[in-house]
Amino acid sequence: MDLMDGKPLRYRLRPDDDFLLYSVGEDGVDNGGDASPLANGELGIFLVDDVWPRAATAAEIEKYEGRSGNETNAPAK
Repeated sequence: MDLMDGKPLRYRLRPDDDFLLYSVGEDGVDNGGDASPLANGELGIFLVDDVWPRAATAAEIEKYEGRSGNETNAPAK
């Protein structure tokens, strides 16, 4: 459940077969998964909608770990 409005979290399938899971955020308005920051006086800065990130792809993990994908997992000698 979305703690901001009591409704189910929003789930949308994207055209590339990826998905978007999000909450309406602190403003309580469904902005379609817009995760851009919004300044709001007393509340400070918050996101328009709170969006959960998708799982990283194998290529993204390799890039993060600094590998090109050509290395083997053999122990160093």
